[in-house]
Amino acid sequence: MNRRELRKSDIETIATFANNDMSITHTAYAMGKDYSTIARRLERVYCITRLNPRKFWELVELLKRTDAMP
Repeated sequence: MNRRELRKSDIETIATFANNDMSITHTAYAMGKDYSTIARRLERVYCITRLNPRKFWELVELLKRTDAMP
């Protein structure tokens, strides 16, 4: 994974997504963002890392790699 391409907001989104039971709706509310913003950020993370944050074990791996474990 090329971590330098992930933005701080991407890493924050991953951690918040995990803390909100992988719910885009709850993550958007917690971050004060729109649903589509969170969905786009998760897609961006997937495009960069090839790990899908919407799949539990891939989300766990992303959290480990970004040091964003909740």
